[in-house]
Amino acid sequence: MISSDQKEIKRKSISGIRWSIVQTFVIAIIGPLTQIIKARFLSHHELGIVAIFLIIYGFLQTFENAGISQTIVQKTDLSPSDKFTFLMVASIIGLFGAAILILFSETIEKLTNVPGASNLLIFSGPLFCFALFDQYFRSLLLREMLFRDVAVIEMVKRTVNAVLLLTFLLIFRNPIAVVYSLLVSTALSTVILIITVLKHQLLTLKFEFKAASLTYFLSFGGPIIGKHMFSYFAHRADEMIIAVSLSSETLGIYSFAKETLQKISSLIVSVFARILLPLFTRIKSDRALLAQTYAQITLVVAYFGFSIFIGLAVISNSLIPAAFGSDMLVAIPIFQYLSVALLPIVVTANLSSSLLYAVGKSLSVFVVDIMINIPYLAILFFIGSKGLEYILFSYVTYCFIKGIVLQVLCNKQLSLLPKQHIYIYLRVLLRIAFMVLCSLFFQYIFKDVFTIQIMAMMNIFIGVISVICIVWLTDRKSLQLIIKIIKK
Repeated sequence: MISSDQKEIKRKSISGIRWSIVQTFVIAIIGPLTQIIKARFLSHHELGIVAIFLIIYGFLQTFENAGISQTIVQKTDLSPSDKFTFLMVASIIGLFGAAILILFSETIEKLTNVPGASNLLIFSGPLFCFALFDQYFRSLLLREMLFRDVAVIEMVKRTVNAVLLLTFLLIFRNPIAVVYSLLVSTALSTVILIITVLKHQLLTLKFEFKAASLTYFLSFGGPIIGKHMFSYFAHRADEMIIAVSLSSETLGIYSFAKETLQKISSLIVSVFARILLPLFTRIKSDRALLAQTYAQITLVVAYFGFSIFIGLAVISNSLIPAAFGSDMLVAIPIFQYLSVALLPIVVTANLSSSLLYAVGKSLSVFVVDIMINIPYLAILFFIGSKGLEYILFSYVTYCFIKGIVLQVLCNKQLSLLPKQHIYIYLRVLLRIAFMVLCSLFFQYIFKDVFTIQIMAMMNIFIGVISVICIVWLTDRKSLQLIIKIIKK
């Protein structure tokens, strides 16, 4: 007999997936659109300036995206004193991060050898403060599994950002437009989140700085922050090496390709990421149910991840110039390599991390990051200056090793055999191979018949239709599971 609480959790979880999918489709349009806008308005050097801003700001976002928000969601008994303490911690981190950006902006510009980067970093201080508060109030909503509110606010934020980016680029014709659009959209999102939290009466504060709450945050959230810092630094180290050793133009092209693919990967992850930790936390006492849920989500994410990223690698010869212009032809090999690199991160690493956090193994995730990131960073430091191909090979290898190790840890927690996950991946890959063959056959037959824009659109259409057809014919249960999630 399923209790009323379990029914409510199931209802909210399914609702969360549904709204996350809606949000994903909106962002699927807006994300690439913002990249197209930047590619059409900014030079390769200016894209390099934007890359430096995104690297530094993204590093500070490791405090925003982890630690406090994860602690708020995971803590079983969140008291008004806890909320006040975590709000004060967020305020201190925000002010400190903003001060660092303002004081050391010129030093960062000199170290990276990218002229003009300091102009963006100075203005990003207030952006970081708004982003921290944005994440704090967002986590209060996620804790109560109010996924619809979070999804709607995020869609508004992304839409406003895209409109403002185009507007400011038309006005300024300068990379500063990227910062201005982010600043205004994040501030607006924060205000809407505060209103929504107040509406649901979730902001019950007791003005008491609770030492026990800080201790809990440091014990649970500290390793998560450390993990995200190490992981982020490892994922961005390649760009830092390029900034120091190669040209700003190379950095601009490489970072643009990487950012574009990471936006796409975040679409897949975001469908489930925001509900995974609350969901896994609620059902962690029932390991059989936890293992079953994890396997089902892995299968669905694998179908999305493999079809999208392998598909992008196959059709990049037509898609990249059609979307971003002929200036980006030089980025095609980078798109192809990075599409392969991000597969284990999307399909395995994010799901595994969420599950390990839910069962209280945040320290284990942090230790794994240290053990993998340190050798990778050392290798990258010594071979990075030899050329871009060495950097790409190192990054691909790093992503696959990290994904495998995290999956092994997850299997241990769930008492799953490695062959169970290997079967899931092979089950998906065999069907994706049919999609690849269809796309390659189309490109070979019609490469001199259609324009590059029509080829890109036809390639996407053929890829989508072929993968749906082959899954329907040979793995109908998986397709029905995906449709069932979308319908519910």
